[in-house]
Amino acid sequence: MSKTVTVELKGKEYVLEYNRLAVKKIEQLGFSTANVGDKLATNIELLFYGALYKNHQFEIRSVRAANPLLDELMEEYDDTELLDLLINMLMSVVPSLGSEDKEGKKKLTLVNT
Repeated sequence: MSKTVTVELKGKEYVLEYNRLAVKKIEQLGFSTANVGDKLATNIELLFYGALYKNHQFEIRSVRAANPLLDELMEEYDDTELLDLLINMLMSVVPSLGSEDKEGKKKLTLVNT
């Protein structure tokens, strides 16, 4: 289940949320969970753009277009908390990236025919 956060930036409400397509988009742009801390400035830009992508992709068409909104957000909120929040939201969309409990889920079985 995806998680959302609504923020007001530059006098407009934005719903931050990921879906699988948004995650694929930022991966195509170079995001990887393996190097989040290595390229912090780049990765927070990609994470923020990805969080905008699901609900605002036709309005915010690039990382560059998202950056002024990110700058405003970072002026108002703790950037470490923002990074943690965005990663948590991303992990909720792609459970295999996180350590969510798999108890109660069906198992697939490969059958040779």
